[in-house]
Amino acid sequence: MAEQLVLRLRQHYAGQVDWVVGSDSAALGLAKDVANVLSREPGTLVRNYPMQKGPDKTQIWEKQIILPGQKVLHVEELMTTAGTAEAVRAGIKAGNPHPVEFVPFLPVLVHRPAKGEGLEVDGSKVIWVMHYDIWAVTPDLCELCRLGSKPLRPRAGNNWSLLTSSTR
Repeated sequence: MAEQLVLRLRQHYAGQVDWVVGSDSAALGLAKDVANVLSREPGTLVRNYPMQKGPDKTQIWEKQIILPGQKVLHVEELMTTAGTAEAVRAGIKAGNPHPVEFVPFLPVLVHRPAKGEGLEVDGSKVIWVMHYDIWAVTPDLCELCRLGSKPLRPRAGNNWSLLTSSTR
C-alpha cells in the first residue's frame, strides 16, 4: 500500500520529501513504510517520526525539530471528515519553533467524504488510491425516509441488526 501511495504521489509531485508523518495510531505504520519506499530513491533519506494521540482528538509532535526548508509529506490510510488530518497538521505546527512546509499533496489510501467535501487539507490537495462518495443526508431530505425507511444514526447502537432484520 505504501508503494501505491508513492506511485500516486509521484504522478503529481516529483519534489523533495524529508519527513513522512501519519496520524497516531492508524497511519503510523503506513507513514513509516512510505518513508522507507521514498528512501529507495537515489540519493534520498526520508525520516519518519510518530505522532502521538493527545486529549480531545489532538495529535502531538514532540522531541524532533523539522528544519527550515525541509518538506513534510503527510499520509493517511482513511479519510472521511479530515478532522484527524487537520489535527495532525496542527500538532506538527505546534511542535516546531518555526513554520513547517508541507508537500502540496496529501496521499490517502481510502478517501470517502460526503460528496464534494475533503478535497483539500491545510493547503494540500488530497489524492487517493480509492475514492468512495458517501451519501449523507438529513432525514427530512431523504428520499428513502419518505418511502418508509428508518434513518440510521452513527454510533446509535447496533445499526447492523437494523439493516439485516426483517420488518414483518
